[in-house]
Amino acid sequence: MGGILHVCTANRIRSPLAELMMRAILGSDYAIGSAGTSAVAGEPIWPQAGVVLREHAIDASGFRSQPLTPELVQAAELVLTATRAHRDAIVAADPSSLGRVFTWRELAWLLEGLRPRDVAAELDGLVGDERLRALVAVAGERRAYRPAPRPKDLDVRDPVGGPPRQLLQAMAQIRTATATIVRLL
Repeated sequence: MGGILHVCTANRIRSPLAELMMRAILGSDYAIGSAGTSAVAGEPIWPQAGVVLREHAIDASGFRSQPLTPELVQAAELVLTATRAHRDAIVAADPSSLGRVFTWRELAWLLEGLRPRDVAAELDGLVGDERLRALVAVAGERRAYRPAPRPKDLDVRDPVGGPPRQLLQAMAQIRTATATIVRLL
């Protein structure tokens, strides 16, 4: 696969939101997919999430969930997760993924405040997966220099079972984080 892999639990709300929003912005410049740590293969997007995406002119009708596999993690240049628990489970299962697995909000925090011209030297002339690897390296270098956020501020809470506003909050958090990432790509 290469590219970017988005991960949540069931692969029916948070990771499809991130996948489809990012794909709508980046188009075919990067391979973009998603999976779930406890996903059942072939499930459609959660209906309410599909409605929210349609309101943003993104069609989710063809989306189908898939379980997270070691092969998907190994193939991705960048793995973005909903929560620290997802991130930690992936790294525990595949220690070689350390350094390229972040929560959406964690990577956005690391890249916050950077402008495209700030990373131009590192990314200049690179395309696709090379560009992703360079951006991951920039983020890793910034870890020691950024003031640490509260750990819970790195997660996007699962909206299942909550009021409708939790889905909208999750969508906003994912949209904000992915916009920060995409802006630098």
